[in-house]
Amino acid sequence: MAILGKKEELHLYGNYLQGEMPKEIGNLPNLAVLDVSFTYMEGIVPSQLADAKNLKEVYLDNCNFVGRIPNGLCKLNHLSVLSADCLGRNAEVKCDCCTICCQGMPDPKCVEMKKSTDKRGTTKKR
Repeated sequence: MAILGKKEELHLYGNYLQGEMPKEIGNLPNLAVLDVSFTYMEGIVPSQLADAKNLKEVYLDNCNFVGRIPNGLCKLNHLSVLSADCLGRNAEVKCDCCTICCQGMPDPKCVEMKKSTDKRGTTKKR
């Protein structure tokens, strides 16, 4: 990860990457775009990803991630796109802040999520 320290965009879309996302991904302070969609990455999305405070776009869809998208990621100030496999009754991940939710086979699709604000000013996904 040290050689990627100044990297602003990391596009790994469609590669044959396997295994878990390294926790050190959060050590990339300049990272603004992370796209690992359509890979064979699996496991839980590490909470350390939220340490990359400049993230604007994160694409985690069409992978084999499980569990919950870390709340810290949802709280990043600059994050405008978060895409994950959070659509449908049997969603692979739970996400409270995804802007795009996808589902895989047998009926693959992605849906842009609408956000609403309650009386307390809290943004919620509908």
